Amino acid sequence: MNDDSLWERVRAAVRQDEEKQPVFALGIYQGFSHIGDAFWELRNAVDHAGVNDALDDEAMKLTVRAIRFLDGQYKTEMQED
Repeated sequence: MNDDSLWERVRAAVRQDEEKQPVFALGIYQGFSHIGDAFWELRNAVDHAGVNDALDDEAMKLTVRAIRFLDGQYKTEMQED
């Protein structure tokens, strides 16, 4: 897989997640909790010797949640700069 196709997959996954869940989190703690949940799902997939597709799916979910967090999508109106 080349870098371009990986980033295209990530962009598409972020867009799909934003459509499915327009409000990522209501505050920093909930946003961080979403990342933690995704991490544990990936960890569980690894622990259960998951199929590569399951590992890829969970890794993508973690990536998407981290990107949305980094994008500040956890901020509420009171937290805006």
